[in-house]
Amino acid sequence: MQTKILITGANGQLGQCLCNVLASKYPEVIVVATDIDTLDASNADEVDAILASGGFSHLVNCVAYTAVDRAETDVDRATILNTIVPKILGSAASRHNVRIIHISTDYVFSGTGNTPLAEDAPTGPETVYGTTKLNGEKEILSRAGNNAIIIRTSWLYAASAPSNFIKTMLRLGAGDKPINVVNDQFGSPTNADDLAGAIAAIITSGRWIPGIYHYANTGVATWYQLATEALRLAGCKTPVFPISTAQYPTPAKRPAYSALCLDKISQVYPEAQLFPWPKSLEQCIKRIKSLQ
Repeated sequence: MQTKILITGANGQLGQCLCNVLASKYPEVIVVATDIDTLDASNADEVDAILASGGFSHLVNCVAYTAVDRAETDVDRATILNTIVPKILGSAASRHNVRIIHISTDYVFSGTGNTPLAEDAPTGPETVYGTTKLNGEKEILSRAGNNAIIIRTSWLYAASAPSNFIKTMLRLGAGDKPINVVNDQFGSPTNADDLAGAIAAIITSGRWIPGIYHYANTGVATWYQLATEALRLAGCKTPVFPISTAQYPTPAKRPAYSALCLDKISQVYPEAQLFPWPKSLEQCIKRIKSLQ
């Protein structure tokens, strides 16, 4: 069977990485990359029409409202992108017998624990973003069933993206003012190139085991540790100081601990390679330098 993939949200950080890895490593795979200018994924008729055009084996949904703080007041838009779109895509995938991979987040957890979170850990989002993403997961699972894989990830960044935490740190590091970064939130940084490679590996593995998986780079870090390592790798000498969450209040509450347990995906899909976060960060910094 020919592998033909519909990617929604292809212009985003992960979508671009996925398109690149498929083009470079899997030239035999047919990719139809869409974003809001070519497909309104919140329009059920448009989604149905493109899948009805035939031949699709997989759909990868990279559409998301990821402005965590803005979502606290922009509830309607966050709900459309994070809950309604998955509902529409899951239903369409089921009707057309297309396998769907949907990307979710560590924000579906409360973040009150202190050990890496497995896929079956109790959820308990404390933000609009996390709540809408968890509702999106439920829509996918209830509608697409055995056609659905959900991949939760966290702290995503990419060299090619115009804006993310790493890019912000490098921009601030190029200045002459000290940088304050939170040092009491723990999580799993993830290079989007690695996640894209894992998605491609799952699709081309020849096996389909539906359910929820976690994927991130291995190891646990704080935002302060991630920032200092990024600046060190980039050769920036700007001082970085650790601060507490209380010293940096935000509209949306951040999980204090949301590192992801990666045992399931490593056992079920060993093709989805795992990489230590410092090594993947180093690759990102090298890529950023090559793009300058």
